[in-house]
Amino acid sequence: MSSLNADCKAQLLHVRKQIDDILTQRAVSDIYFQRFKLFKWGNRAGKLLANLVRPPRKRQVVTTIKDPKGREYTEETQIMQQFVNFYSSLYKAKEFDLEACERFFQTMQLPQPTEDQLLVLNAPISGEEIKKGIKSLKLTKAPGPDGFGPEYYRILVDLIVEPLGAWFNGIAEEGLGIQRNMAHVVLLPKPGKDVTQVQDVTLEVTHLLQWLENVELRLSFSKPAWGQPESTKEKLSLHLELWKEMECKQHVYNSARDRLQRLLASCPLSRGSITEHSLHVLEQKWESVYTKVQDRKECLTEGLTVTTEFHSSVQELLKWISRTEDALLTLSAPSLVLETVINQIQEHKVLLTEVNSRREKLASLERSAYRLKDYSSKQDCAVIQNLVLTAQERLSKVQQRTVERARVLEETRKRAKQFSESQRLLLDWIEEVGLTVEKHVDSSQSQEDIKHQLADHKEFQKVLRSKWPVYEATLRNGRSLREKAQLSEDVQKLDELLGELKEKWDLVCWKSTERQHKLEELLLFSGKFTDALQALMDWLYWAEPQLSEDVPIRGDKDLVSDLMDNHKVFQKELGKRASCVKTLKRSMRDLTRGSISADSQWLQKQMEELNHRWEVVCKLSVGKQARLEASLQQAEEFHSLVRSFLEHLSEAERTLKYGVIPEEEETLQECQKQQQELMSVLQCQKLALDCIRSLGEEILSCCHPKSIITIKSWLNITKSRYQEVLNWAEQQGERIQAQNVSLATEREEIARLIDWITAAEESLSLRDQDPLPQEMELLEDLISQHTVFLDELDKKQPEVEKVTKNCKRKLGTELRTPTSCRSSYKSQSSAKSSQTTPAISLMNLEPQTPLIAQLLNRWQQLWFLALDRQCQLQTAQQRLQELQDFAHFDFGVWRKRYMKWISRMKSRILDIFRSIDRDQDGRISQQEFIESVLSSKFPTNSLEMNAVASIFDFNGDGFIDYYEFVSALHPSRDTLRKSLDADQIQDEVNRQVAQCSCTKRFQVEQISANRYRFGESQQLRMVRILRSTLMVRVGGGWIALDEFLVKNDPCRVKGRTNLKINEKYLSPESFARTTLRGAGNQPKVMPPSRSSSSLSLYSSASAPSSPLPMKPVLRRTRSGDRCSRSRYSLTSDTGEVKLTVPDTGGTKATSENAEDPPT
Repeated sequence: MSSLNADCKAQLLHVRKQIDDILTQRAVSDIYFQRFKLFKWGNRAGKLLANLVRPPRKRQVVTTIKDPKGREYTEETQIMQQFVNFYSSLYKAKEFDLEACERFFQTMQLPQPTEDQLLVLNAPISGEEIKKGIKSLKLTKAPGPDGFGPEYYRILVDLIVEPLGAWFNGIAEEGLGIQRNMAHVVLLPKPGKDVTQVQDVTLEVTHLLQWLENVELRLSFSKPAWGQPESTKEKLSLHLELWKEMECKQHVYNSARDRLQRLLASCPLSRGSITEHSLHVLEQKWESVYTKVQDRKECLTEGLTVTTEFHSSVQELLKWISRTEDALLTLSAPSLVLETVINQIQEHKVLLTEVNSRREKLASLERSAYRLKDYSSKQDCAVIQNLVLTAQERLSKVQQRTVERARVLEETRKRAKQFSESQRLLLDWIEEVGLTVEKHVDSSQSQEDIKHQLADHKEFQKVLRSKWPVYEATLRNGRSLREKAQLSEDVQKLDELLGELKEKWDLVCWKSTERQHKLEELLLFSGKFTDALQALMDWLYWAEPQLSEDVPIRGDKDLVSDLMDNHKVFQKELGKRASCVKTLKRSMRDLTRGSISADSQWLQKQMEELNHRWEVVCKLSVGKQARLEASLQQAEEFHSLVRSFLEHLSEAERTLKYGVIPEEEETLQECQKQQQELMSVLQCQKLALDCIRSLGEEILSCCHPKSIITIKSWLNITKSRYQEVLNWAEQQGERIQAQNVSLATEREEIARLIDWITAAEESLSLRDQDPLPQEMELLEDLISQHTVFLDELDKKQPEVEKVTKNCKRKLGTELRTPTSCRSSYKSQSSAKSSQTTPAISLMNLEPQTPLIAQLLNRWQQLWFLALDRQCQLQTAQQRLQELQDFAHFDFGVWRKRYMKWISRMKSRILDIFRSIDRDQDGRISQQEFIESVLSSKFPTNSLEMNAVASIFDFNGDGFIDYYEFVSALHPSRDTLRKSLDADQIQDEVNRQVAQCSCTKRFQVEQISANRYRFGESQQLRMVRILRSTLMVRVGGGWIALDEFLVKNDPCRVKGRTNLKINEKYLSPESFARTTLRGAGNQPKVMPPSRSSSSLSLYSSASAPSSPLPMKPVLRRTRSGDRCSRSRYSLTSDTGEVKLTVPDTGGTKATSENAEDPPT
């Protein structure tokens, strides 16, 4: 039998374990279902909102009433008058006869149990009764808390009768335990079902749902980031692992889904079963997570592509920008040769096109960066933004430099084109006229033809002379370009172009002279001696004025060089004319040989004149050559003097412009020495300026008109530059001298201030030696004396600041006054506070001289001594004031101030306590409490806090717990008095409800502590004593109980409703029966005994319509002890409050709660 019982018990335990496992899985499934329901219906309105918006039930209104005589009244005023009459007659009736009521109850025949029945009821439960009860159980009854159904009890009835009997009898004697009142969730097994199959599927579904939940959490916590390619690639690889795991779970999901579908198909389950719900949740969760994983995979793949492309493009762009910057740095200077500069412009256009294309690429990168920012973290966004900004800035600089170079190249091209075109036009013209000059002179021509050719040649020479200014301007432009050329190839090319132009010009001039000479010789040889002689004389007459000494030939270097070249050409032509002169002389001798005619004499005179003019011209040519050489030497000397002078002035200007007047004395002396040397150099340059001016004036005395402006401009430039540099040097000398005077004055002022500081320190030290008095008047005298001393310090403050105004300010933290000084300092008046503020601006300076450093140190030391003295005086004054105030200290006043301060801080007492209780152990030490309050902005002192801490610590253990903290701040809020407050509330509610005079008493039902149900409404309302008045919670506020009853009790309406009935139409007996019947039907309503007992304190005539103000039961003395008021007493053994009515017969005293702010 024992083995059978053991096997049955083991089998029962095994089944019980299976049931528990299934129950656990079901609970997990229910949790997931609740989450799903919360997710689906979280933002929708529920039943609570529907009940709130449901229109309230209409109140019952009396529309008609009959009096005892049968007359009906329908008007509101008449109905109200009937109610008034009824209740007036009711209250005037005699008191109820309670003995008659008791006799009435005795007359009633109520059933009572017999003695045999009582014995049976009181006897212990027997085993037969238990067996009978088990046999009477229905087989369909649900299992109890143990999980076993009626079948198990019937099978094992013999084994469980004895323990069940003992357990039932124990409950009858000791009562039901707390554990038996707990809720139990029991799975109802169905016969014929495979429990293991359901369990396997449930576990599999549960594990899969948990895994999906974890994956969803991982996806929600890890957001896709597209910052760096490496991090994005790493996240993609991790997500690919999750994707592979998801694919591996695919067959698990398919298997579980198929099994659930087969299970649903095999069992005719009702719609909405747990299995169907599990299948729906699984499919929905799998679809959601699968979609999220796939979307995350696509997002990360796209992010990797975008980030890789973005960073590679940015790096490529930055590398191109670096190469372009290096190329721009290594580019050759703009060429002054037209062909070369055109090639440079073409190459630069290619670069500009590439820069524009890079700008478009940068715009696309900006769009990619804007997209990346939506999926990147703050750090990655900063990196992306920096890359884009760097690329923008560098590309903008490259573009700016390329545009600037394009502008410079264009300007250079215009200048080179101007020179090249003028040079090409001259060369073309020279080649064109060269054919005319090179025409062969035929000696067989007639005299007329020769004279005609000679006239045409003279016209050509006029045209050639007219081209001379163009030629000269072209040469000047070429020379200017050559001087500004930065490339050796340009210099060589320009030299070739200028040489070619000069060579061809000289060649055409020589050919013109040679042709004229040949024409004159032919004219002479043809017998036209007179014409040849006249042509030669005309040339000599033309050349003589140009060679005159009165013609100015001085000027700048370039002009004199051009004049020298022109004179060399003239000398060549003069040499060629010498042969013509010899021919004329020989012809003259042949014609006048042996002839003495008048013509021969005239020809002889002409020849003499020709010889004289020729000799004069030759002498003038030699003299002009000498004068030109002297002028060239003079021009070169002037040019070198001007250049050297301007270079020296530029060096001096650079020294003056970037030189700063130092503030240190040694450096200032060195600077003064350098300035003196500079003045001596400028004196030497004054001599050079005089030489330049004298040389320039000498050149201007015989200067060529084309060079007058140039020479005068150089003279003006040298003079203005020298005057400008001299003025700067003189100003610097004045500043140095002023700085020397300032330093001397500053040394004297610092010495005077140091002497004054020394005297002040001695005065403070003498005062500190005397002990501080213990009388307030003497201490105030010392404070006033120290205030005068601080006023003197404030007056000296500007002087010290003026001396140290040139000191640099440190970057470190500023020095500040001590906290104690500042805290005590704030308690003083604003006038004193403004006087005693230290010179913070002097606390972080870097002195530049040892003397200033000594002054600053002494000044700061003096300030600290003065502040220390001030702190001592204020501390002593504050101590005396605290002692005087503490003599009249009242904890009640302090508590009210502290509660008002907490209220202004918008805090709760619990928050204050938790802020002090750092370790959160529920108690704080007295020292922690004192330091916390003193460190806050609450106005108090250490003496008060010591007394307050001792009051807070009721038990004197050195610690203050939360109960002591709240009890000290709220004397009336005591946990020992909660029951007293509840009794007072209940008594007052009974008293107020007892005043109801309706035929059907206004129902008031107490549900729990301070929770009541009024009338027919099912809503619970909170009732509490608030600020000495019994209040009812209505909506979001509080109203007094009497006002609430006036609004809700029909008999208390004062002219607002039509519910008052004349009491004379209702008999007192009927009213009593109605009252008793209502009391019998409402067991939870306040008992009549309680109402009558509360009514015994008040007469019906003098019953107040509203609750009287109630005083607090307990108050706290200065020492923190609780004591009772004199108007009532507290009995500690019963826990009830006994109200004592004064003998004067005044208003009745009731208890109330004190002021009750939130804790």
